[in-house]
Amino acid sequence: MSDDEKEVEEEGPDFELLTQKDVTGRLKDIFKVLDDKAKKPMVLNVDAILPKGEWGFEVLRSILWKLPDSVETFSIKFNTLNDDAVNFFMQWLSGNSTLKALYIMGSNLGMEERRRDAVYNAWIRNHDMHQEENNGCTLMRRTPDAAELADEED
Repeated sequence: MSDDEKEVEEEGPDFELLTQKDVTGRLKDIFKVLDDKAKKPMVLNVDAILPKGEWGFEVLRSILWKLPDSVETFSIKFNTLNDDAVNFFMQWLSGNSTLKALYIMGSNLGMEERRRDAVYNAWIRNHDMHQEENNGCTLMRRTPDAAELADEED
């Protein structure tokens, strides 16, 4: 195995990534977009389509692993994630700096105050300008405008 092959191998996930061939329905469409490296989606909506249990965890982690930096809005409303999926999502979210909007209403991420607080704490690890709406179920980041940047310099 060459050094280049080792480098590529080390950058991949430690789990098997799913593709559009592994899923059905609307998930097939989502994976089709994620598998096409030429596409640069800005919004990804997985509302109410993630399977429950272990399979849902496998689907979610493949989606998050494949999610391109072009995605600025992610909606995961009305899904029930198992504990492994919640933990993976929190870890992923705390390291993500490209999302500008996250919607969690109706999911078990948004229904319980303790989890909603954990999502918010993961969310605020990146960027300085945060907005929280809809009882913490809608989170937004924004870039300061020119006037705000000028105020900081003074």
